Amino acid sequence: MEDYQIRHTPKPGKLTICYITSRQDPKFAWFARSLNQQVEEFETLPEIQVLVVDSWLKGRGKASSGRGLKFRSSSPFKFKHLSPKPTPWQGPHRLTSVDYFAPSNARNTGLCHAEGEYIVFVDDLSVLLPGWLKGVLQAMSEKVVLAGAFQKVKQLEVDKTGKVTKFIPFDAGKDARELHFAQDKRTLINPGSLFGCTLGVPLEGVFKVNGFDEDCDSMGAEDYAFGLMLQQHGYQTWYDPFVRTFESEEGHHVKTDVCKRIIKKTADPARIDYSHVFLDFLLKGRSVAPNYFFGGSLAAQRDIILDGGAFNDSVNPHHDWRDGQPLTEM
Repeated sequence: MEDYQIRHTPKPGKLTICYITSRQDPKFAWFARSLNQQVEEFETLPEIQVLVVDSWLKGRGKASSGRGLKFRSSSPFKFKHLSPKPTPWQGPHRLTSVDYFAPSNARNTGLCHAEGEYIVFVDDLSVLLPGWLKGVLQAMSEKVVLAGAFQKVKQLEVDKTGKVTKFIPFDAGKDARELHFAQDKRTLINPGSLFGCTLGVPLEGVFKVNGFDEDCDSMGAEDYAFGLMLQQHGYQTWYDPFVRTFESEEGHHVKTDVCKRIIKKTADPARIDYSHVFLDFLLKGRSVAPNYFFGGSLAAQRDIILDGGAFNDSVNPHHDWRDGQPLTEM
């Protein structure tokens, strides 16, 4: 990865925002309108690229003809609407019997289309609260990793301008980091507390770690793993309570949208499950994700995509790294 000569170097002064969803109704208009509201508050802004990685853009073998139109009708700005790249864990190229949770694959899809020098990921079902964009731009200017804040709320309502008009807070929906970090200033934190709700990073750092680790697909933990690998390359992680989103609690429980998630047990009493095994990899120096891009390199795969090429339809791996089980049996 380090010795690959990137053809499409990140564009200085350009920000990429990547919205990730695997839901039929991700409340995209909340994000789009709240972003536009904040954009209009600035007299001058860097160029902004918006990517939407949407696993419902196409059905399994069937085109969802109206979905892209619906998204565009609720958005006041232009964006690129993308399906996740082929993966063995979900979608039309899956090897598994059902769709599994595959956030690293979705995030890496966005990275392969990203043009800006800084990229920030946003979860679906979210509305951006005032101050979000200001904090993102500060992190971008400082070239640091950004950990934004979130709060899950009930009965969330957002008007046509992107302003929150109603919500009901509840204790279980609070960001647990509120208990540990100041809420009136930014805090330098251990990247083990990096969550995916709002996650920003310089694109040059992404190349150094080869993107999000797809060994996390089907079980999660890709966000803090990403942060720990970036730390080994000298990147600091800042928690910013002013870069905040509200998320719909009810939207997380729509059964048709839930992908299977599994953390397998081990036979080792010292390591209860494979999330502990994976953490051992990170603590023992894993600083680059061994992903399955063209030539093994995110940077090389990104150059192919930005040249107008496509992802390979053949998917890897065929066996679960945790126990060797064929994915066709899962």
